Amino acid sequence: MGSSIGRLPESRLRLNRFELNILLGWPQKERAKPQTIYLDIELKGSSLFKACKTDALEDTVCYDILAVAIKSYVSGKEFKLIEHLTWELFAFVKQRIPKKMKLKLMITKPEAPVEGLLGGASFELEDL
Repeated sequence: MGSSIGRLPESRLRLNRFELNILLGWPQKERAKPQTIYLDIELKGSSLFKACKTDALEDTVCYDILAVAIKSYVSGKEFKLIEHLTWELFAFVKQRIPKKMKLKLMITKPEAPVEGLLGGASFELEDL
């Protein structure tokens, strides 16, 4: 199946709703026990397309390795704001992907303690 298709298609890899339990919240009382948050990551780069042809893990970003590293990085840490958590994870992931690869990262706090806020709160950073 090695057909030529001309110009390479745009390549994106998404990790959707990666669940993490984080000590997060503005007042100390809110950080007393871990809260579930969701992490969405989108990677964009022509280097991802190579794996489409080779079917080789070394030609892409191994999202299992990335997920394990993220879990380890946040383990035991406290964060007051989703903005700060998003920035910390954005910088962490950028160090672990190819330099030319673009990143979009979003944190969702589904149980934000705001009366009437049914969909939670999200914050996103991107360099796409």
